[in-house]
Amino acid sequence: MLYVLLANLPVAISTFLYALSYKQIKGPAKWLAWFVFLTSGVQLLSGLLANLGTPNLFVLHFYVPIGGGLLIFFYREVLMGYIKDAVFFGAVGILLTGSLINTLFWQPLAAFNSIGLSVECVVIVILALGTFIISVNHEFYKKHQAFITHLNWINSGLFLYFSGNLLLFYFGHELLWALSINVKTWIIHGILSTTMHIAFWIGEWRRPKNMHFSSR
Repeated sequence: MLYVLLANLPVAISTFLYALSYKQIKGPAKWLAWFVFLTSGVQLLSGLLANLGTPNLFVLHFYVPIGGGLLIFFYREVLMGYIKDAVFFGAVGILLTGSLINTLFWQPLAAFNSIGLSVECVVIVILALGTFIISVNHEFYKKHQAFITHLNWINSGLFLYFSGNLLLFYFGHELLWALSINVKTWIIHGILSTTMHIAFWIGEWRRPKNMHFSSR
């Protein structure tokens, strides 16, 4: 469908941009680049399986903990020195354990992983809000002043995407019963995804190219 192609285009553009500048990317942006590459690979695999008539919902059960883990480490590097490492490793543990328990006992590989996605959304939204709060700290601003605009675009994109999807995925298992509602849900998801990737493009454009983000 047209909306599927339009939803995949922003990911393809982000993948191209990050691949183009990958050798120059250091610090937190490296984790974000890996997240973009993973997202692109997952969309390609899901599309291929769909075209072959093969169920592809199982892909989400692997994408959620891996993709969420990459973003958690992105935030860990951004907020290093302001939030203890135990918080980030605890978040990874919650995401991995929650995803495993969900797959084993509630939503098997053949089911839509709405619970796992909801857990991921909650974790990322909390970290994004924490970043907004800490970024106005005078010490943080002074230390990372050159990167503030870059970080604000990236963080805003992630916050909008995951907070919006939290509402969609929370009701996902009910909405899947109605095809028309499900189509509308994925159109909204596509809009949220596009918004996030536009923020990524601007954030990458505003990233200082002759400086490296110092986490310490």
